[in-house]
Amino acid sequence: YTTYAHDGRVKREAEALSCRGDQVDVICLASGPVSDTNGVNILGVEIPRYRGASRVRYVGSYVNFFARAATIALRRSINAPYDLVIVCTMPDAAIISALPCRLFGSKTVLDIHDTMPELYLDKFDGKRGRLGARLLMVEERLSAWLADRVLAVHDLHAERLRQAGIPARKIVVVTNGPDPRIFQPGNGHGGANGAAGAPFTLVCHRTGPRRLALGTSVEAMARVAKRPSD
Repeated sequence: YTTYAHDGRVKREAEALSCRGDQVDVICLASGPVSDTNGVNILGVEIPRYRGASRVRYVGSYVNFFARAATIALRRSINAPYDLVIVCTMPDAAIISALPCRLFGSKTVLDIHDTMPELYLDKFDGKRGRLGARLLMVEERLSAWLADRVLAVHDLHAERLRQAGIPARKIVVVTNGPDPRIFQPGNGHGGANGAAGAPFTLVCHRTGPRRLALGTSVEAMARVAKRPSD
């Protein structure tokens, strides 16, 4: 439920598979022509992304998109079934849109970009937040049950999913990483090839909610900088 150009994780996964020689379709929200997809076939769904305040319309927009995505995937599976269908969250229940493809032998992967219970608690506190988080935890577990594999973005994320009751055998960690065709060691300030003691730059290109502990990372770097060198 996003555009191809605005989801770096989806782009990296799709283009890595395409460069390996796989035929890759990405079903997503339409956003106009994409300049360079590295062989990935973009199938844009022409619906507006709802950004209003109505919860009913918000959920309805999700349902509309996933219904259309499921229909597109099902039609393309009739003559050429997919070996694998990867569903990228949010929400976790989007895995339902991949189930028709299983009728043609496709395996399914649920790529959990972020954990919805914690995100909900970030937005809503008190009794409402706790209740919603518990319901979303159930939704997360059921969605994972429908998938053949579940992707986590790092080891702590994987541990959190195991604690939620998702079998460890289902979980695979695929970290978010920069495209090596664009970002190479030594291209930054200092970098891997810089002189000893040269300054360098760290960049975090995402939001920094408290639950992701970005502040902890900043504090840790400050402490390391104050340590005497060995």
